[in-house]
Amino acid sequence: MENLISIKNLSVGFQSQNKKTNVVHSISLDIPKGKTIALVGESGSGKTVTALSILKLLPYPAAFHSSGEIIYNKQNLLNMSDKNIQKIRGKNITTIFQEPMSSLNPLHTIEKQVNEILMIHSSISYTNATTKTKKLLSQVGLENISERIKAYPHELSGGQRQRVMIAMSIANNPDLLIADEPTTALDVTVQSQILDLIQSIQQQMGMSILFISHDLAVVKKIADYVCIMKDGAIIEKNFTENIFSNPQHSYT
Repeated sequence: MENLISIKNLSVGFQSQNKKTNVVHSISLDIPKGKTIALVGESGSGKTVTALSILKLLPYPAAFHSSGEIIYNKQNLLNMSDKNIQKIRGKNITTIFQEPMSSLNPLHTIEKQVNEILMIHSSISYTNATTKTKKLLSQVGLENISERIKAYPHELSGGQRQRVMIAMSIANNPDLLIADEPTTALDVTVQSQILDLIQSIQQQMGMSILFISHDLAVVKKIADYVCIMKDGAIIEKNFTENIFSNPQHSYT
């Protein structure tokens, strides 16, 4: 199966007060095209640090990569300039995070925030961006919000805000969606709706998903492949069915 992204021998560390500490240790994993791979582990296992490395969203220069490469379109993302990686962020590779209220700007309307992600990556007018924003909001199940796009984030529920984040993440037809605990802050019913939505959009668009979670029930539902992380290392990886039916490592 063709891979969209290959992470090879990646190590990530942080420096503070002249002391360097590695938190991710020589991990390797592939993200196949059109499939969902889950990074699973308890808090502090290195899941998010690994994911943020893909788009170089770590707090450099305090953060550093002592080894490894992340290959996308035959290029090593870790060697890319800020200017070039910015062209990929929000267009080819996008993210949604655990708490949308901290990701959305409380001072800007939903219209402005979704329009912006469209206009940054294409020469589209504000009026045309608004038309597309309304379609995106309807696509993620927010038909009522598409009629009042002047709303601010605080005027929406948690589930509605997460749907806005999904609309922003798919606005430019990305190759990869990085979903970092996207349903943890939601109640169980809304959580299930959001997972169904993400899977439905994936099937429509054929995008890959890197899904980060510690919730095994969610992972079993959404992932094709699972990587188990512990103490900054991948200790086991396999098809989801094999991980759940025949785990090889005692921690798994």
